[in-house]
Amino acid sequence: MKYLTVLLFCLFTNTLFSQTLTGKVIDAETGEDLIGANIVVQKEGVFIAGCATDWDGNYSLKLEHEGIYDLEVSYIGFPHKLIKNVAIMIKSPSVLNVGMDGAVELTCWYPYTPAYKIPVYERDNPNTINTISAEQIRQSPNKSVKGLIGTMPVISSGF
Repeated sequence: MKYLTVLLFCLFTNTLFSQTLTGKVIDAETGEDLIGANIVVQKEGVFIAGCATDWDGNYSLKLEHEGIYDLEVSYIGFPHKLIKNVAIMIKSPSVLNVGMDGAVELTCWYPYTPAYKIPVYERDNPNTINTISAEQIRQSPNKSVKGLIGTMPVISSGF
């Protein structure tokens, strides 16, 4: 019974003295809900809590201590938004709605370049390709394809 009382007290004080920060993230230009926007709460550059918005653009973060925090909101296609000095108090409701504005044009980080194709042979360099004429095939003792390939010079690498 003693342990149950201590456990209930800990659970009660944790919910009594913790604060929930809630809000909604929307596109400021269109008013649309931003699904999956990332919210990160920091204090002096140290990560405290984080979450992502739901299907309606809503978020909810549970913070253990009151204080002054920085809130960073990010979403694909928008520049990161940093909201400094957000005061979280135990007894006051904390609701912070965020409008993301200034959509940026997404660009490819690695521009597309067509793949370079190695030429089969070079016209000016006769050593790049070996051919066997019909006359050479007639004079050869090997009449099968396998035998003819065996007579051709071997290509080797310098490794």
